[in-house]
Amino acid sequence: MKQAIDVSNYTGPITPEQMAEIKAAGITKLIAGTQVPSVCWQQLLTAKDAGLLVEAYLQLDWSKSAKDQIESAAWAVGGLIFLTERLWIVVENPSGLSFQAFLGDAVREARRLGFNPGIYTNRSSWDNMTSKAAFKNLPLWWAHYDGGYYVGGYYDAFAWRRDGFGGWWHPAMKQWAKDQYIAGVLCDLNVY
Repeated sequence: MKQAIDVSNYTGPITPEQMAEIKAAGITKLIAGTQVPSVCWQQLLTAKDAGLLVEAYLQLDWSKSAKDQIESAAWAVGGLIFLTERLWIVVENPSGLSFQAFLGDAVREARRLGFNPGIYTNRSSWDNMTSKAAFKNLPLWWAHYDGGYYVGGYYDAFAWRRDGFGGWWHPAMKQWAKDQYIAGVLCDLNVY
């Protein structure tokens, strides 16, 4: 089991010294939000320089073009697009009857631009899908805030059997705590 953190524009820039402390704390991966390109770029570059794996996430806005949003995420990641392991597409509170088509457009555009897409969601958000298993072939980053991760694996097998959804056999990563601090850096905690 490995540990990851995710950060956003609210975290702000992360210094090399902070990143060294994050790595020393056992964190092996950083996932940066693409909300503010200059912040995202700095966070990813500092993490990569410290030897961490890097990924990015995009919070979809259902009222805007999926293609434009994926292009903006690619711009935020910049030259690190081929060093970024994955672009997680955040699915929270989807709305509208064309949600499945909208998400399909986002996934196709992400692949076209060289990203390896995955889905970040939780059961209640995903239950708004019209075809719940339509994206089961993409990796799932499961938001499940139960206050901990388990020695036997990166997710609680019993909770997954009870709360599993979307046709996924298991999540690729689990976000288990929000709004924590490591080395003075505001982040969420994840296992993978």
